[in-house]
Amino acid sequence: MTATARETLAGKAGTPELSTIRVHGTWAGDMRTDLQAGRHHFIADEPPTREGKDAGPTPLQLVLSGLCACEAVTMKRVAERMRLRVDAFEIAAEGVIDVRGRKGAADVPAHFLRVVVRARLRTPDGAERVERLREVVERCCPVATLLRAAPLEFDSIWERVP
Repeated sequence: MTATARETLAGKAGTPELSTIRVHGTWAGDMRTDLQAGRHHFIADEPPTREGKDAGPTPLQLVLSGLCACEAVTMKRVAERMRLRVDAFEIAAEGVIDVRGRKGAADVPAHFLRVVVRARLRTPDGAERVERLREVVERCCPVATLLRAAPLEFDSIWERVP
């Protein structure tokens, strides 16, 4: 069983090797936030239907984008360790929320209720190796494990394509 965050920070899972990731955001009026992550500057915003100007992805789209990017990076590293050849990789994520939670209109979670990941992998390796890759990626991907630890449904479908 995987150690909890509290147990890991307390050193109960061995000596931790901690790394801190920092992002800075500045509210820029309306629904826009100007963000800086390292040398990278980007914007989060809401569409006009939610009082924004659609100058960038919504915060929830950024969460799902982070999930896709993190699984892709993790896939690359794990595939190399497994000596599994990957010729192409596509990943998509969708999340479902009950907007009443975000609006405070009902006592329901404001966070995702369900996340579904669909990945397509072009490889000459067999389906069993692709399934093993998926298992390791989802065990090692920081964003996937964070979302899986949240009280939501998390489904992942990886498909080997010819």
